Amino acid sequence: MLKEWVNPTPDPTGNLIRAHRCSPRRYAQSGRDLKRMLLNVEPGFNWVMRKNSNNNSWFELKLSGSYYHNFNKLYANESRDSLTLNAALRIRIISDIWVPLEIKYDPKWVMYLAF
Repeated sequence: MLKEWVNPTPDPTGNLIRAHRCSPRRYAQSGRDLKRMLLNVEPGFNWVMRKNSNNNSWFELKLSGSYYHNFNKLYANESRDSLTLNAALRIRIISDIWVPLEIKYDPKWVMYLAF
C-alpha cells in the first residue's frame, strides 16, 4: 500500500478528512521533487531615517535590486531569470521585532508587488 491513513477527522460539513503519511523517498519518486538549484542576489543600500535617544534606529529605508536564476527544472509558467527593483520601509516595534512594508517592481512585466 502506497499510503498509510492516519487520524480521520470530520470537517465542518461532516465528511471525513483523511491525512496520509508519505516518506520523503516516496515523495521524491512520485515526481514532485524538482531538485531546484537557485541563485538569488540582492545588493542594496540601507538608510536610517530616524533614531531614538539611545542612538538606535527605529525607521529605515532599504533600496535594492534583486536577480534570481533557476539552474534546474521550472514550475509551469515560471521564468528562468528574474530581475526586480525593491524598496522596503521598516519600523522597529521592540529591539528585535520590525514591521516591514516591501515593494517590488518587475520591469519586464511592468508589475508592482507590495507586502
